[in-house]
Amino acid sequence: MKQGIGLLFWGFFFVLIDINVMRIDLIPDFIGYFMVLTGVKKLEAQGLAFPRVRPILILLAILSIPGTIQWGTINLIDQGVQPTSLFHLGILSSLVFMSLHLMVGVGILQGLRKQALEMENQSLASKGQQGIYSYTVSTFLLLLIYPFVINTSLYVGTLLFIGIGIAYIIIQLIFLFFLRSFRISL
Repeated sequence: MKQGIGLLFWGFFFVLIDINVMRIDLIPDFIGYFMVLTGVKKLEAQGLAFPRVRPILILLAILSIPGTIQWGTINLIDQGVQPTSLFHLGILSSLVFMSLHLMVGVGILQGLRKQALEMENQSLASKGQQGIYSYTVSTFLLLLIYPFVINTSLYVGTLLFIGIGIAYIIIQLIFLFFLRSFRISL
């Protein structure tokens, strides 16, 4: 079980970090999603249940493949595509990824909480419930705020964009710490 949770941890960690060299992501997100998928399969083989998580992970992995290379916008602008269209497309793409990521995170937290209850570990089950609530509410609030970036001035929009990015990273780090604490308590 520890190996499966370790795969979840490292997979989500790889999705969280981006190391780009010459517009190429050295740790592509799809590798992280496949690590998470492998961890979910290992945990399911040991009796844990993560309903609806596997197809969403496969979808996330496939959708993240084009993000491996940072395509330049200069060529698109030269071909008549408006920069605001690219910005709107980026926000829509981020909303889709955040929503799918939320579904995966909640599904995994629910499965781990159920396992904690079966192990009669009330403390861990309580942490799992708090994790589900905190993760869902905070990510959902970011999803609600994110579209308003479009309707603000450039300065306010930039600040909102940066703030949302930092908040999302913090939420993901807390999620990773929960996975780590669950692994340690086994």
